[in-house]
Amino acid sequence: MNADTAYALSAFTFLWKRIMIIFYREEGCSKCDFVQKSLKEMHLAHKVVAVTAETDPIVLPPGTAAPLLVVDDEKIQGDNNIIEHLEVLEKIKAEWDESMANSCQCDDV
Repeated sequence: MNADTAYALSAFTFLWKRIMIIFYREEGCSKCDFVQKSLKEMHLAHKVVAVTAETDPIVLPPGTAAPLLVVDDEKIQGDNNIIEHLEVLEKIKAEWDESMANSCQCDDV
């Protein structure tokens, strides 16, 4: 296995482990709209949960409030912190996309 393949597998493993993303958002929150749009544009598998005054508090993880981004077991709370974390996810995704663009799958002819 060459270095490029090893890197791609490493990146894939990292992204695969990070695939469970849940975004708990407030209605009428412009930064929440931005986060939701960003997740969709990055093509990251995610679930969006709208949190309103009528939402059962049990919907959110204990001790948290919306807006909240949960990536696996990591909880990122607050719109500014979430946007900073999106930048990290974006860089990882860009590296992944670049590594896949530089790989070649050739069949024996």
